[in-house]
Amino acid sequence: MTPEMFVNKYNLHDSIIDSVETESNGTVIRMVIDFAFWMQEGYKEEHAETGPLAVCFSGVTEYECTDQFSLEETSILKVFIQDDSIIFALLNDMTDEYYEIRIKAQDITAVDQTEQE
Repeated sequence: MTPEMFVNKYNLHDSIIDSVETESNGTVIRMVIDFAFWMQEGYKEEHAETGPLAVCFSGVTEYECTDQFSLEETSILKVFIQDDSIIFALLNDMTDEYYEIRIKAQDITAVDQTEQE
């Protein structure tokens, strides 16, 4: 899906990025998000409230972080599109420090990993 489709489909507020890995000379980024399924439109009670969402960004031409930071205690405030890039606005819940991850990618796939357990 396109970055715009991803932002419109998933409400990532208060979800937590568990890991970020780059592959293929930086053209692929894999992210695992501790995802708040209960905040999604169409959520059904029989589904887990939270769980891993595996997100793969492919055709990456830009990947930047505002600072070196730990993902520990850092939650997603919002995700938005700016200049054809997807921006993850993050907040460290302990220090109130703000960070951004910027990714420009051609395609994004997201897989609910609770369905694979």
